[in-house]
Amino acid sequence: MDMPRAAPPYSNSKQKVGCFRGVGALEKERSATGGGLQVVFMDLTTPPTSLVDDFVQIKHSSTSMEKLKMELAHWQEQCRRAEDEKTNLLLRKLDADDLKKEAVEKVTRLMSKEKEKDNEKVKLKECYERKIDEINRKNAEIKKEIQKLGNELEAKYSAYEEMSQELKFEKELPEKEVKFTHLEIIKEEDTENNAAFNIDCRFLVTAKIPFTLHGGQALVTFEEEEVAKNILKKQRHTINVDSDRVDLKAVPVTLSPGLKFEIHAKISQKKINVSHLPGDIPEESLRDKLELYFYKSKVGGGEVDDVKYDKQTRSAVITFLETGAADRLAKCTAYPFYTSTGCCEVKVSRCLETNLQRLQTYSGISRRTILLTDIRAGPDDEESIQDMIEIHFQKPSNGGGEVERIRYLSKGRKVAYFEEDSDIPQNIA
Repeated sequence: MDMPRAAPPYSNSKQKVGCFRGVGALEKERSATGGGLQVVFMDLTTPPTSLVDDFVQIKHSSTSMEKLKMELAHWQEQCRRAEDEKTNLLLRKLDADDLKKEAVEKVTRLMSKEKEKDNEKVKLKECYERKIDEINRKNAEIKKEIQKLGNELEAKYSAYEEMSQELKFEKELPEKEVKFTHLEIIKEEDTENNAAFNIDCRFLVTAKIPFTLHGGQALVTFEEEEVAKNILKKQRHTINVDSDRVDLKAVPVTLSPGLKFEIHAKISQKKINVSHLPGDIPEESLRDKLELYFYKSKVGGGEVDDVKYDKQTRSAVITFLETGAADRLAKCTAYPFYTSTGCCEVKVSRCLETNLQRLQTYSGISRRTILLTDIRAGPDDEESIQDMIEIHFQKPSNGGGEVERIRYLSKGRKVAYFEEDSDIPQNIA
């Protein structure tokens, strides 16, 4: 681009005015200044240039003007594209901001939920810990209760064993020779009545006779009856205890009435007794159900001959044709019995027939045991007095003999028990 040339100023005037130069120069200057107008201050004293030069310049600048327009259009297109891209970027930025905002909100919600879950986990953990502590406490209490009950059960077992040992007694039965006399033939009527298949038992029961022993008394049992008679004849006796004389009085032992009887029992080998039967079933239907149930071999039954039902006691007597059926069923005492209304448990037992015979009462005086009374001595001398009594009555010079048993009581009261076949007091309580 041609730049404007400044003319030399006039020598006689230094005033300068602004004026436009040629069209070509103006376009050049406009292009050079970005399309704007530039004011050039000229010296008016400078002589004007030739217009021919300006025309040549305009002619030459038309071609560059076209290029400039094309270049301007190109850059305008580039600017428009840049603006479009800028707009797209702004839209994308707005979309990204929205997505970012949504993501931040989502993350915030997730963090809030996670915090809530953490709080819930902490609460659940605390709740579970409290429950575990409560369960452990209850378990400890239950263990203590189990230990306590176990100790009580062990104590009860010990007491039971002690009571069992106290209640146990040994009795030597006298030997008796049995002589075979004859052989009985089973009658046909006994076979029909199952008498031949029954177990007959007979028990002789003799009640012990109680005798009350008071303080200051003693019971002495001798091996021979004659010794007891001699002591009773003399009545008054004196023994020496630590240089003291103790007077005794011998009297017979009068026993209170006793009782004895026989119990005869018959245990059937073909019959069983069934109890605890349901009461809401008709009698005929119940008989049929009992017959069908105890006919089964899996319960140990067999073919049933007869069923007798007692409605008042809700029990039945079942008779089998086979001898061993009652033995097999009696091994188990309870059986499940199914009916249309449900299941109930019935009890099975042996069919036992008992009766009482030969009931007798008796009373008398002990033949080998005597009672010593009026013994005046201190309670601390109980053992020594008992020993001195035994020594005194063992001497033949005092009319005594061999002492089998002696029991002295200084104070209080106890009970001695006598049996019919023995004059010896068996137990003193």
